[in-house]
Amino acid sequence: MQETRDAAFERGMAMRKRIAGPVSRPADLDEDLYDLIIRYAFGDVWSRPGLDIDTRRLLTLSMTLAGGHLEEFKLHLRFALANGLDRAVAKELIIHSAVYCGIPAALGAFRAASEIFMEFDAATTEG
Repeated sequence: MQETRDAAFERGMAMRKRIAGPVSRPADLDEDLYDLIIRYAFGDVWSRPGLDIDTRRLLTLSMTLAGGHLEEFKLHLRFALANGLDRAVAKELIIHSAVYCGIPAALGAFRAASEIFMEFDAATTEG
């Protein structure tokens, strides 16, 4: 599919860059699915008025954790940390999730977060 540059796609790309920085389309992601994600998730949903980006970040982390989507949780945690989310806030989100999502979900999220924290620590000591 050839990408068409309409308002939803452009809005989506701008929002994605605000959230994730200058990252390219993952090579293993189908082009049509990528287009859908950019238009719908970032262009239509993340770009809506009513919630600021930091609130949407916490909601996204919470919902990916609750749904057991730990790869997406890690992806959005990377984005959040790169954009200034304090690790203490991430920890509190995970602890809070233990009550509403269950201890196993919180344990999985802590393991996933620890992996991401180690990546950030390694990048900090290298750079």
